[in-house]
Parts: sequence; C-alpha cells; structure tokens
Amino acid sequence: MPRHLFRARTIWLFAFCYTAAVSLIFQRAVLPLLPALNAGHGLLKNDAYFYHQSAVRVAENIRLHGWSAWAPWSRLTETTGNVGVLSALYALFSPHPALVIPVNAFLHATSAALLFMIGRELWPGRTGNLSGLLVAALFVFFPSALSWYSQPLKDTYAIAGILMIGYAHTLTLREVGERKDLLRAFVWMALGVFLITFVKPYYLKLLLVSIALVLLLLAAQGIWMKRWQPLRVWSFYMLAGVFMALVATAVKPYVPAAENGKVYAASTIGKKISTATNKSWEWKAVPWLPRSVDRNLELAARTRAGLISYNQKVGAGSLIDAGAAPQSAGQLLEYLPRALQVGLFAPFPDTWMRKAGVTWLLAVAETMCWYLLVPGIFLAFYRCRSPRLTVTALFAVFFIVVFSFVTPNIGSLYRYRYAYEFLLMSIAAGGWIEWFLGHRSRDGGLATSHFGYAREGDLVEPAPAKIGTGKP
Repeated sequence: MPRHLFRARTIWLFAFCYTAAVSLIFQRAVLPLLPALNAGHGLLKNDAYFYHQSAVRVAENIRLHGWSAWAPWSRLTETTGNVGVLSALYALFSPHPALVIPVNAFLHATSAALLFMIGRELWPGRTGNLSGLLVAALFVFFPSALSWYSQPLKDTYAIAGILMIGYAHTLTLREVGERKDLLRAFVWMALGVFLITFVKPYYLKLLLVSIALVLLLLAAQGIWMKRWQPLRVWSFYMLAGVFMALVATAVKPYVPAAENGKVYAASTIGKKISTATNKSWEWKAVPWLPRSVDRNLELAARTRAGLISYNQKVGAGSLIDAGAAPQSAGQLLEYLPRALQVGLFAPFPDTWMRKAGVTWLLAVAETMCWYLLVPGIFLAFYRCRSPRLTVTALFAVFFIVVFSFVTPNIGSLYRYRYAYEFLLMSIAAGGWIEWFLGHRSRDGGLATSHFGYAREGDLVEPAPAKIGTGKP
C-alpha cells in the first residue's frame, strides 16, 4: 500500500471533518429526539449542562468588566480550562454550545493522528502502519466518544494530553535516537502536561508518580537484560519530572478548590458509604508508612468512598463493588488486583445483556472489540519486550488501576480509561498483525529481539549456506 496513504496529516484531516460533522448532527438532529438525554441547547444531561451555565456566567462577567475578568481557571464558577475556552467563545460570539465543536474536533483529530504515530513507533514497517491505522480508525469511529467530543467536557483535552505524553515516551526510547528526537519528545511531553493541567491539574501528581515508575522499570530492565538505556533517556525522564514538579508548584495557587481532587474525599468523613456494611468510613493510618505516602493513599481511598456514597445517593445504575471501600493501606493494596480487573475488562460479559438502551449496547459492542484485541498484548510481549512496549504498557496500566480504584462507576470509568485503553490497543493490534504477517528474523525480515525491534529498513541478512549441504 502506498506510504502516502498512511500519513498522519490525512488521518487528522479526515478525523477532524468526521468529528465536526457527527457532533453537529448529534447536537442539532439526534439529541432533540432523545428527551431522556436532552438538556436543551444540544447538551446532554450531565456535566455538560453545568459547564455551559458556568461559561454563560463567566461570559456575562467578561462583558461587564472586560477581558481582565477572564481566567483559564475561574474562581467565579470553580471550573477549569474547558469552561475558560467556552466562556471566551461565548463572550466573542453568542452562548451556543455548538461553538465548542471545532475545538473538540481539533483535539479529537490530534488524538487519532497521535495514535497512528504511536503505532508506527511501537512497531516496525508494515506492522506499525497497519496497527496505527487500525487503532486510529477505532478511535475515530467508536460511537461512545460522541458523548464527550460533542459536548463542552474535559475529556477531549485530557485524552489528547495523555496521548501526547505517550508519544513522547515512544520517541524517547527509540533504539537509535538522535538529539532532535529528544527535543521532539520534550516538546510533546510539555504540550501534553500543559493540556492536562489546563483541565485536570490534579493529574500532575499522578504523572510524577508515573515518571518514577518508568525510571524504576528501566533500571530493572537494565539489571535483568544487562543492557542499560543511554544517558539521554535518563536525562529526559529526570528533566520531565523536574518540569512537572515546577508546573505543579506554579499552578497550585490558581487551581480552584473544586479541582484539587478532595471534594468527594471530604464528603466521607463520618458518613455511611456502603449498604453492605452500613458503617461510617474511617481511615486507619499505618505507623511505619511515611506520612506523605499514607496521606495520599488516604486521599485515594476517601475519594472512592465519597463517590460510592454519591452514586448510591443518586441511584447510579452502573455502580460496581460498592462494598469495597478500603480503610487502610493494607486493604487498599488487597483491592488493587480487582481494580485492575475492573479497569481492563468492565463491563463484564455476564452483565452485557442485563440492560437495554442504545448507549449501553454501544459500550458493550466496543468492549467486545477490546476483548478480541486483548490476546494481542500477550502475542506482542512474546515476540518483543522492547522498552517502548513495556513503558507504554506500564504508563497505561498504572493510570487504569488508579482510576478504576477511585471510580466505582463503570460509566465514568469508561471515559477516564479511554486514552490508556487505546494505548494498550496499539500494543495489542501490533501483536496480532505481527503474528499474522509472520515477521521473523530467520525469514530475512525485520529483526526482533528481547530488547527492541530493528528500525525500518534495517534488514537482517541470512547467513550463507554451507556448500553442498544447503544448510546455513
């Protein structure tokens, strides 16, 4: 297939046009036919309507007091960048949610192009082209994403930011890297950090932890494989960690209280959170753990407990593991394997036919696609255990476990894990395609090893045959 068909810019242009067109049709033609979902103005009955109202308030404030009243993180409405963008558009034009469609289409198309480029970085040659194209296509056409890229929500910003950081990982860990690769990687990393900070500043702490985990993984691989990453890789990750810490420190005074990650945590103190136990929730500190570690584990557990309480109060239909509200570090660690299971595979097959409704059935269909791809992850690591694959998998799994733990609602978890699930899809799709195409070094194709793939074009010459035997 001609190489120009795989250019990321073509994917971006198609994804942008498709996303913008589908969003407009959904807002104007489809949503009015669904009164149970329609909040008016082309908005769904979820956070989108709250963000719209907040943007209207900020836009009115801008008209009264000038642009000095605008800020990316609004103290007036306790909201972040998605409302900042929407309020600026409302102030410039009119308060109509359709104005956000080009912004979201731009970000969604950028995410699709990034997935294609990540696929090409993770896998060599034809495998990378095909896996990148497949995963980008699934990303564009999966209908569940319409529920956020057609709305003024944070998800399109956060997903694009995470994929930028994921792409930076793959650039950094190239087998034959150059200085320009490192510079490109840092630019993508910085863009991703800024985009995430713009809408979800509390992610920065998690990103710092992910950098520490990557450094530990690379150190373990170096010890196990007896082959260490070059100095440029270690320098990049140290610089990335320092950069994230500086950004977190710089934005902390400006972040609204509602965005500090402690809202639901505070709501659990002294309140009943589980119908299974009917007991109030109370954290039990572990004396031998460093106070800072125990405090962050408590914050995660309190957040989960608060969300369980909230979901029970509103009668959420997709609540899962409502009785699991860890109250100590030991209980938290015991639940993590279950959190990984829920994060990767929920909704589970035994629940697929329990509900009706278009939204649920679409989510089930997408989950089935994911289930079909999952074995490809094992094929991928059987064929190749390169740092790019292992770091990408670690990055994705870490965030999936975190969000699965703190989010006991499958509907919300579905959005939060979306970017990380597609990173794993990039690995899985490559594993399947590599298996089907049968790229093996003994066949004279692209060489593979336990530490990485050969770069495209680096063919392995077969050894000359012994004269008279026909054997190498």
